[in-house]
Amino acid sequence: MTSTHNDNRWYKMYCEISSKFGYDIQADTASAQTLERILQDADVADAYHDLHSMIAGNTAFVIGAGPSLAGAFETLAKHSDKAIIIAADTTVKHLLKRGIIPHVIVSDLDGHIQSHIIASKQGAIIAVHAHADNTRMLHHASKFNACMGTTQTKPFGRMYNLGGFTDGDRAIFLADHFGASRIILFGMDFGDEIGAYSDTAHTDHATKMRKMQMGKKLVERWIVKESKARLLVAVAKAESNSTIQGFDKITYKQIMLE
Repeated sequence: MTSTHNDNRWYKMYCEISSKFGYDIQADTASAQTLERILQDADVADAYHDLHSMIAGNTAFVIGAGPSLAGAFETLAKHSDKAIIIAADTTVKHLLKRGIIPHVIVSDLDGHIQSHIIASKQGAIIAVHAHADNTRMLHHASKFNACMGTTQTKPFGRMYNLGGFTDGDRAIFLADHFGASRIILFGMDFGDEIGAYSDTAHTDHATKMRKMQMGKKLVERWIVKESKARLLVAVAKAESNSTIQGFDKITYKQIMLE
């Protein structure tokens, strides 16, 4: 298990990221404080321990919004009752359309909120991330049945820092933090193309690409080097390329779950 909770190495990395992207650490902290108040006032269940019970020792499918997700829905549906499905923000509505209910949603609330609410009512746990740019959206967290608050600043109270930067790589960090035995990535391309499952309305293409590359860097620097989980990327064909160093390829047909 890779843990960045209370890890000074992570905070140093976060300071570097903040400097590179021009983020305000104090504003990020204030946003996390706002989210904690919202969750407490709404009496939303803190799902941290439930996530550990759910994920530890199990196979986690981590769903990103890359273009390759288009070919993965059949496989996801086939195994949805045998793996823990951890979905990044904007993928949720596409999963629901195909009858796939994620167990966990990792979101900074810039996706389709109604889909998150629907999934929450069907048992999904929402890991809501607070940062300076989404403070005005945090009130939606009060609508979820079970939630874990996350922050990229120093953790406090019921605000946890599990590592990661974008919704996609935070989902990988979450799966690892809670002890998944295997982490299999779907639609986590980290490539040059932004597909139809990724919402770019709130950011320009160049910024989106910079964020994706930073997310990939964090996964390769932290997860690959320190995780005890089996790390895999699901691909349609054996000759398909994987852009994440340290993750082995597995074809959809090779995935076997009991």
